[in-house]
Amino acid sequence: SNFYPLREKILFEQTLSSSPVKIKIVVKLVEIYYNPKGLLFDLIVSEGELVQRFFLKLTPHSKGVILKIHETTEPDPTDGIHLATSIIGKLCEKILNAKIINMSCKNKIWKQVENLKISNYNSF
Repeated sequence: SNFYPLREKILFEQTLSSSPVKIKIVVKLVEIYYNPKGLLFDLIVSEGELVQRFFLKLTPHSKGVILKIHETTEPDPTDGIHLATSIIGKLCEKILNAKIINMSCKNKIWKQVENLKISNYNSF
């Protein structure tokens, strides 16, 4: 398997007001691995004190692509994890012109990502 060398790119950093506390969420892309079967995104998500590292797997399908949490990692399904999944999904749509046909993400967060400023995606 090959990898696309990155210097931990911060894709998103914002303090979100969720009742009753404000939580700073940071989504970092550590590395992208690729092979003929697809892409693997190595991500770190921090939400306040909680820091989780996990992999997202993008695999081709006859009708588009599938984006799922890789089976070797099992992060807690927090809003930050859903946010990271949505950001990677939106980046894949923009950069790879890929149609996401199946994804492990909350629909509400997927729709919210449309309006977020995602940094650094032009530099891939």
